[in-house]
Amino acid sequence: MSDSKIEYLDKAFLGTMDSQGFKNAKLAIKYVLFDDENSIDKKLRNGDKWRFISSNYNGRELAKKLHQMDLMHILVEFCYEYFGLLNREFKMNKERYLEIKESMFPTMALTSDELVEFIVYAALISVEEVYVLLSTHKDIVMSLVDLLIKERYLDNKREELDNFKGIEEPVMAQDEYDYFMGRYSSLDIEFSLMKRKNPDYN
Repeated sequence: MSDSKIEYLDKAFLGTMDSQGFKNAKLAIKYVLFDDENSIDKKLRNGDKWRFISSNYNGRELAKKLHQMDLMHILVEFCYEYFGLLNREFKMNKERYLEIKESMFPTMALTSDELVEFIVYAALISVEEVYVLLSTHKDIVMSLVDLLIKERYLDNKREELDNFKGIEEPVMAQDEYDYFMGRYSSLDIEFSLMKRKNPDYN
């Protein structure tokens, strides 16, 4: 990500993990940055929510700089990288995509890999499409957050994800692969344009 916002998330998570452990870091990130109130006991929610994120590595201050659009950008980029590293063909098609999209609880019928493919498919249509989708389906967001935390911090795949530049021998058809990589390469620009249009983004 060109503006390195993923580093802000890394420092917030890793600093909190160092001081409070993996489980508490996960709960803190989900509660503070993604507004998942189920992550923190109701009795503990009084006062400044930022206290749940450690100041180690300046993580708390960096986390405060993460706008909701930055977080959605991080999730979509993660989906592209995760799906790319799986190196498999697209199973999603327009009919299946619309069926899932129109479902009240889309994540209930999908595995983690299928959910990632669903998000990538939406982003292949347009960044606006996937942003609206994530903004209206919190269950999708929280499932992706769980997967991102697992991959980046539990399985320690940060370097592999961040260094994703493509696949040497892609399984998917060449035209699909070229389109996939082209859309992946344009994510930063497309999100930057969306952020400029958003009067609340600063």
